Amino acid sequence: MYLALYRTWRPQRFDEVVGQQAVVRTLKNALRANRLAHAYLFAGPRGTGKTSLAKILAKAVNCEHSVDGEPCNSCAACIGITQGSIVDVVEMDAASNRGVDEVRSVLEQVRYAPTAVRYKVYIIDEVHMLTTEAFNALLKTLEEPPAECLFLLATTDVIKVPATIASRCQRFDLSRVASDLVVARLREVVKSLNKDVEDAALWMIARVTDGGMRDALSLLDQLLSYEDGRVNVESVAEIIGGIHSERVGRLIGALLRGEPSLFLAELSELWELGVDASQLLGELVSYVRDAIHLALGVEGADASTRVHYDPTFPVVVQQTDGGTLLRMLEALALAQSEIRHQAQARVYFEVVLLSLLPEATVESTATVQGSEVRGAPSVEEGEVVRLKEEIRALHARVAALEQASLRRTGVSDRGISSPAGASPKMRAAPPVSSSSPEMRARGESQSNGGDRFSAELRDNAVEASYTVYATPPESAVSDAGGEGDLALLKRIQADWNQILDAVREIRVQTRAWLADGRPEELVGNTIYGRYAHALHASHVMKQVNLDLIEDVLAKRYQRKLRYVAISEDEWRKRLPKAEEANDAPPPSSRETWVEKVVEWFGEDAVKIVDE
Repeated sequence: MYLALYRTWRPQRFDEVVGQQAVVRTLKNALRANRLAHAYLFAGPRGTGKTSLAKILAKAVNCEHSVDGEPCNSCAACIGITQGSIVDVVEMDAASNRGVDEVRSVLEQVRYAPTAVRYKVYIIDEVHMLTTEAFNALLKTLEEPPAECLFLLATTDVIKVPATIASRCQRFDLSRVASDLVVARLREVVKSLNKDVEDAALWMIARVTDGGMRDALSLLDQLLSYEDGRVNVESVAEIIGGIHSERVGRLIGALLRGEPSLFLAELSELWELGVDASQLLGELVSYVRDAIHLALGVEGADASTRVHYDPTFPVVVQQTDGGTLLRMLEALALAQSEIRHQAQARVYFEVVLLSLLPEATVESTATVQGSEVRGAPSVEEGEVVRLKEEIRALHARVAALEQASLRRTGVSDRGISSPAGASPKMRAAPPVSSSSPEMRARGESQSNGGDRFSAELRDNAVEASYTVYATPPESAVSDAGGEGDLALLKRIQADWNQILDAVREIRVQTRAWLADGRPEELVGNTIYGRYAHALHASHVMKQVNLDLIEDVLAKRYQRKLRYVAISEDEWRKRLPKAEEANDAPPPSSRETWVEKVVEWFGEDAVKIVDE
């Protein structure tokens, strides 16, 4: 009958144990110096050699011709223990014999002397599965066993082993076997079997088995049965039901290059193959994590293993930087925790991944495709987008000038006070109501066109209308509680992590976009957040996110606060302008930016008040 590879290649000597040099050295030295303890506890992941070490130790203490602590594997004791025919060496599976009665039946034999070998050895595998009563029954015997008795315990979950048991044993923690050691062992097996297996396939086996030597040998055994000829990486992917790393790399590369059509095409092929969305998301998380390690040059990381079976991996990583990969990993990790709650997992997956694309890429692609369908480009929609961008830029500039005025005139706990002789500064007042006579007249004059473009432009004009003051009124910058802007800003900055936690409890995705920046300025009732990336700032400014953020701020500080996200580039652009405007002498007529406001929105939408 055929014997599985992991049984054929089970270590029979200490020197054959792979990746556990510290444990092997300690045991061999104890055997040479005759300093054996009465109980040992081997803890570690599956397939790392716990039971194998216990059996080798049982042979070593009973071997008739032991040399340097190693069993000879040729004497009657060694052969009998290997074959399981020595009654004095008892191997017990605690997973199936976990009760107190089974333990007591074993302990009844402890008081009798061994008959065939020098030591009676009790190997208890998966010892953490024993019941509390069984552990209590074992406790006294384990503390003071007979001189010719040796207990060897093995477990994959050492936390569940009571401290009273663990403290009476010498404990060894076995680590996962390194990938290069697993590959070296697999090469040895393949060579002895005279089989044709790609080296890249061996590296992939080592990666997916996660440091378990038994799992690696079992998977190799399965692959040799699957393929009549050469075993390659594709064979491994088919057997484990996974996705080839190169296909995952094509998805990531399409996202990094901003190619949504290519990304969706690759994704459609995977859906047709029946790939599960949760599984694919896990593959993406693993890939991006390895990419970060490679970009940072982490030694001995999993990224070095992936390079051996995916030659395209370094090429994909070179297309981006560590910061972009880190933000992508954060979004993917959040999605991985949320996808299990989604009724339409594939749709959720596509939305999350497409949201990682630059927003301009998605908008431009949608505009081009929409134009092809209609037969002509949408000029009006493009004009609306342009005007919206100009309105946002104008708002940022007004805020910069306002803040410059605050810094120059000074801020008190009650508001703003201008020193004597100070030149007047301009600030933006709240938007003009759409129900005001000026806006009704403007709306009626424009409603004759009747087109959607005019309606959108009119709405934007309402949102961006300003009343300009020469000196800011005190009520515009002091809150109901009397707390100054500077003090409140410091409170918000100190509480920012708690605010993020409150947002996450309501909507995880909003917290992901919001966490990229921090509040830097507070002017009146408006908080200005500074964001390193324009993509995150644009997502924060979406209405659904703004409503949530402002609601959390209002509940926390009992004050209606607005939130504005500004990208790092826009922040740098507005600072020089603000300083220049702050240092310039007061003009004899209206400033240029005020003229621009009037030019864009009309005299009836802007009030200029000198105070």
